[in-house]
Amino acid sequence: MKTKFLLFSFLLSLLFSSFAMAESRQAIQERISERDEAISALLLEQKVGETNRGFLSARDDLTRAEKELMEAENEDREALYEILAEEVGRSAEEIGIIRARQLAERSVPGVWLQNRRGEWFIKE
Repeated sequence: MKTKFLLFSFLLSLLFSSFAMAESRQAIQERISERDEAISALLLEQKVGETNRGFLSARDDLTRAEKELMEAENEDREALYEILAEEVGRSAEEIGIIRARQLAERSVPGVWLQNRRGEWFIKE
């Protein structure tokens, strides 16, 4: 009886943690989506660039609000990469690198990007 209760408790905790993770993934994606226009503006103004690890990096002086925006975006990206990594059985770093390549491919001309060696360039 005690074993069944422990097993049930364990399965229930797995269920709730999976639900919480999915819910948090959705919340993270919504926040990222809400910031999309402001992040795009920073990229086009060349104030920030996309690193080769899937994060934003300041390329010019940022106001306090811009810095907070960039930091919030990076925190959400990091959390999302961790969730995705767990889902697919890879590291968060690998997910970030894959995402960086996608972001670089989809970026418009004039955006700062970082190549695999860590060198910065402006996409043409």
